[in-house]
Amino acid sequence: MALEIYKGLFSIKETTQILFGPCKERGSDYVRTIRMVNDGAIESIADRDRKYVARSTLINLMGSEDELKKALQKLDNVVELYVDN
Repeated sequence: MALEIYKGLFSIKETTQILFGPCKERGSDYVRTIRMVNDGAIESIADRDRKYVARSTLINLMGSEDELKKALQKLDNVVELYVDN
């Protein structure tokens, strides 16, 4: 049996890539996402000066978990692990 380990919190850069596709570190889509998080349009969790977006928030924004999974397949820094018991 394989256990799926998934990521529960995403950085602003990862959130930008999920919502808008590939982005530059300080590109317009990245800045737009920061504004949306700071204005409260996207719910976030703060850890000192860093903010993270919960998986459940992204599911709501994307419309379904399947759409989120499709977007996650395009990210190069998110790895899903499968552990054999």
